Amino acid sequence: MAAIRINLRKQLVRLHMSRRHAKAAGLIKSFVAMHQKVDEDMVKLDKELNQRLSIRVSRNIEPIDVSVEKAGAVVNVKLVKPAQEQKADDKKDKQKSKDTQKEKESANQTVKPAKAPEPPKPNPLKNEPKDKKVQNKT
Repeated sequence: MAAIRINLRKQLVRLHMSRRHAKAAGLIKSFVAMHQKVDEDMVKLDKELNQRLSIRVSRNIEPIDVSVEKAGAVVNVKLVKPAQEQKADDKKDKQKSKDTQKEKESANQTVKPAKAPEPPKPNPLKNEPKDKKVQNKT
């Protein structure tokens, strides 16, 4: 298994956004076929790589890291996830497991009736009479 970084920017910059996906897939196949010394027909792209190409290539063109496995005459190309995406996926998995645990715990607990809120107490300072000012006429 070999990891390869493929830069598609030079070839895809001049193309319209709607045509970039097909061209990118063909470029990856030809690049891998050249390095593995096989026909382009024998190179198979992974579903995840194909989906990432449709998203990534249409917006911004960045180098793509792929892993290449040669099984007999067929060469399989898979997407290599960056470390940041793997960490994000791990966090999502942990969050999902925590959520499911909370749901199980809440399902096991009995529901207690809520208490009615107490009415506010009157403020004794507001009810006191105010001192009347005496005006001196001189």
